[in-house]
Order: sequence, then C-alpha cells, then structure tokens
Amino acid sequence: MTTEEARARQLVDSPDEANFGELLRRHRQQTMLTQEQIAAYAGVSVRAVRYWESGRPSRPRADSVRRLVAALGLDGEDAAYFGRVARGTSETGCAAPARSGQPSAGLRNMATPAQLPNEVEPFVGRDRELFELTAWRNAADRRAAAERRNGAAAQSASLGIVTGTAGVGKTALVIRWAKREHRRFPDGQIFLDLRGFAPGKPRSSTNALARILAGLGLSPGAIPADPEDRSALLRSLMVGRKALIVLDNAASAEQVRPLLPGSTNSTVLITSRHELTGLVVEHGARRLTVQPLPPTEARRLLAVMLGVDARASRTHLDQLAALCAHLPLTLRVAGALGSARSGRSLGTLVADLTDAGRRLAWLSSSEDPRTATKAVLSWSYDALPAQAARVFRALGLHPGPDVDVNGMATLAGLPFDDATTAQQALQAAHLIRPARPGRFWTHDLLLAYARELAMSTDGVEAGAAARARLDQRLLARTLNAARRLYGDPAREPDAADDFVDADAARAWLRVERPTLALPSWNPRRRWVSGSPSPSLNGFSTGPTTTTHTSFTPGHWTPHAGSGIPPASPRPPMVWPARTGAGETSTEPYSCSPRRPR
Repeated sequence: MTTEEARARQLVDSPDEANFGELLRRHRQQTMLTQEQIAAYAGVSVRAVRYWESGRPSRPRADSVRRLVAALGLDGEDAAYFGRVARGTSETGCAAPARSGQPSAGLRNMATPAQLPNEVEPFVGRDRELFELTAWRNAADRRAAAERRNGAAAQSASLGIVTGTAGVGKTALVIRWAKREHRRFPDGQIFLDLRGFAPGKPRSSTNALARILAGLGLSPGAIPADPEDRSALLRSLMVGRKALIVLDNAASAEQVRPLLPGSTNSTVLITSRHELTGLVVEHGARRLTVQPLPPTEARRLLAVMLGVDARASRTHLDQLAALCAHLPLTLRVAGALGSARSGRSLGTLVADLTDAGRRLAWLSSSEDPRTATKAVLSWSYDALPAQAARVFRALGLHPGPDVDVNGMATLAGLPFDDATTAQQALQAAHLIRPARPGRFWTHDLLLAYARELAMSTDGVEAGAAARARLDQRLLARTLNAARRLYGDPAREPDAADDFVDADAARAWLRVERPTLALPSWNPRRRWVSGSPSPSLNGFSTGPTTTTHTSFTPGHWTPHAGSGIPPASPRPPMVWPARTGAGETSTEPYSCSPRRPR
C-alpha cells in the first residue's frame, strides 16, 4: 500500500484524527477537480477552499457543507462522515461510517490509468523519430513553464500527430516513446484504438469518450449520456493533470476533436494514416511523418527475425528488405514466415518473392488480419473516396516508375481537376509519395494490390482501354515533342497537347524516358498474367528483352493499318551533355528503364 493510500484509509478509519481540510483535498483530487472548479460548483469562494485545505482549524457553515457534498458527489456513508468531520463532532445526527476496513467509495480507486499495451519486439532503429518526439515534449514543457511565470492564460494540451503509410510502424513508435517517457505523466497513460482503419466502422467519438472517462475512474452511472457533456466533463477532469492520451488509428480530425483535453499539462499523441491537417490548423498540432526504415535498420530487423548474421547475409537481406518496401510490418511478416521455412536458404526465399503478385499473397498468408499485408492495405483503400479509389486502381496499370497527374487522369478516364483532387487524397492517405516535382510513385506491394483490384473491380476490358488511352497520349506527346524539336512542315504539332518550346519538349522526354523505354506491357509490371506485349499504338517497341533504346524518331516504323504516316528519316536527337554546363553531345540519348535519380 502506498503512503497516499494509507493516509486515505486513515482518514476514514480514524475520524478523530481526521482534518477537514485534508479530507476535502483528498475528495477533490479523487474527483479530479481544481480548487476553482469545486468552488464554482459548491457556490463558495476559492479563498475559502484554499483556507480549508491549508489545514488551519475551521468549521464551515452547514449550507456550505451541503453544497460541498453535492459538488463532490458524495452520498450515504461518505456524505455522513464528511459532514461529521466538517462540524468537528460525532454528534451530527448522521450515521457513523461503517468500519469495514476499506476506504469509502469516494476514495476507493486511488490508481492512475496505465493502459499502454506491450511494446513490439524486436524494436529496431527509429532513434531520430524518438528524439524528435522527446524534443517536441521538452519544448512544450518549457513553453508551459514560461506561461506560468508570466501569468499568461494556459494553452490547450500538447497535441502530436504521428502519420505514415500502412505498416510503417506508427503505433509501435508511439508506444516505445511513451514507455520510455512514462515518468513525465504521473497522472496516468490512456490508450484507445479508434479503429479508423480496421474491419468495421471507426469507433464513434461518443463511445471513445465513455472509454476514456471510464479509464479515469468514473463509474458508468457518472458518465453523461450527451456527447457534448462527456467532452466537457473530460476537459474539466483533465485540468491540472499531467497525463498522456494515445489515440491510435484515427480516421479523421472530426473523430478526434471531441476527445481533446483542455489541460496544458496533458499530452495527446494521435496516430493515423491521414495527415489530419485540420488539427494542425486549428489546434497547432505538431506532425511527425514516419518513413520506411533505412536499409541498415531494415537489414538489422530481418537479421534478428530470421536469426542470421547481418554481415554474412547482407546481400540477400538487403534484397529481401527492398522486396518488403522497408516497411516494419512486412519485414516482420517476412521474417516470421521465412524462419518457419526450414531447409530453405535465404537466397531461395528472395528468388521466390521476386514476383510482386506472389510476394503480396505470401505476405498476406497470416491468419491474423492485423499482420496480413493485403488486409492492412485494404483498410486504407476502403477509406478512400470513390474517385481516389478509381485512380489508385489505375496506378497499377502504369508501366513506368512514376506518373504525373495527367497520366493518372488518362488511365482513370477522369478530368484533370478530378484527378488532381484524387491525387491529393491519395497523398494525404500516404498511398503515393512525391518522386520529384509533379511526379508520384508508390512501392511495389501497393502497385501489386492496385493491379489486383483493377482486375477484380474494373475487369480486363476496362484495364485494356485504360492502357490504350495512356499509350495514345504518350505517343501523341512524343510526336509533338519530336516536331517541336525538329519541325516538320507536313505535320504541325497538335495544338491541344503542344509544348511551349523545345526546352519544354526536351524536359518532358527526359522525365518520361524510363516509361517510353519500357515495352508497353513490361513483364515486371504486367497486370494480366501471360498477356502478350503489344506495340505502342502502332509503333514497334522492339522485343521485350530490350533494355536500352536510342531515341531516334526516324528509326520508329509504324505498323500497317495504324493510320500513322511514316516519318522522314532524321538524325539522332542532340541532348545536353551531362559532363559540363553549356556543352552538348551528339550521342543518341540512352533510354534506360532504370529508375531516374
């Protein structure tokens, strides 16, 4: 039994030794009210409350005692004992408290909430993110201390948002930090899964408030039915408390707002796959975006999970980490499933997972939906608006390493403005990331999932039509670029899709080079297994084994029946040299399918 609990029991079991001020303070702290709040609820002055709690001899008036009993929510034996101690006599006409050897109902629950779940083990890396969380909390403490010294009004609770894509380890990071820093929060740590991205509907704010209030020790009967009253009660109870509230897996800012306490001493950490920009704008939340693990840390995690030497198996571990997109969840799943494959070498495992579709199926074979990769990804997809979901499926049909909004619009068959809105929704949900200005990409596991959805949702014919639209656009733009660079009186550029000048045309060709150099249906990204590799809308793209193609328009030969007249032979394009500013090279520009730097 702690000293606090022992003293509380003594106050009940030994009324003659009880001090009214100390008893009042204990009841007030148990109900988590400040002196100002209890004074307001009881209709007495704050000065009187401070005087009573100072421990100096006092005998409050009977009506003040009755109002204090009501404000503290005391009844029965607790109310009788409180009145007897307040009057300093046993002759109050009130029944004496029972001698059960247990604290009274108002003082019975002395424990603070400690609801943080167990840490994820093994936990590797994330030193930078842990440091940033600590630095953010230190800055908040310094700011609060300065406000108290200057007599400024207290600000709202410190609010942090940890965001990132599915499986990147947001919850594991927050729990790790909270466990390390638990001494900062002597008034408790509350953890609540808001189920924003999970099977079923997200948890309602009303239900979440009830769970939080219950975690603070309130009985079901003491929790108001009205959601606004619950939110107001939470803010009242958290005043002056140094507590941590972790709101995990939030769906939206609207779900979170009613759950925010008003105490500047409290800390709220939110994890979400969305950026929750509204909380940043309205409440000054600090946002930390968690990225996939660096190669070194991903290698270490796999080595621990597989029980192999990280140095001796470095090559295969790095390959496996790349296949898992360096995501902690998929790395753990691969490590757990790989360690169960007795008799299979690490190299064999890497070879088996080279195909993205097979890899996604293997990483989704867990019986637990929380660790099955496809199920985890599906929760992000299910939360998308209809047009954003349509664009996401279309991304699986794109053959290149990255794509712009025009490419998204073409594949999805949407106007440019609608595709822009969808791109912003996908980026906010961390389903795509900027590759360079105006270009976006995502990892192979998400692309494999997008292709699977495109086949099951839209069908083969819709997919073929989308690819035909993309091929037609790429061909038209390429011809316009060639005409802008070299000119051809017989064929003027298409005004509807023209380039401003030759520099713009050259820049577009350089950006789209990796896509144009690939066969139109690249075997590595083929969305219909076993489909042949067709031509680029009438233009031969060469055999599927081609890895380098010189950008020489005169060498393109249109197929019969394509409706495209043959181009006049022209010399190779002249591209800026990479070796020095202002110099040029007459070498044909190599169109390698490798990912651009």
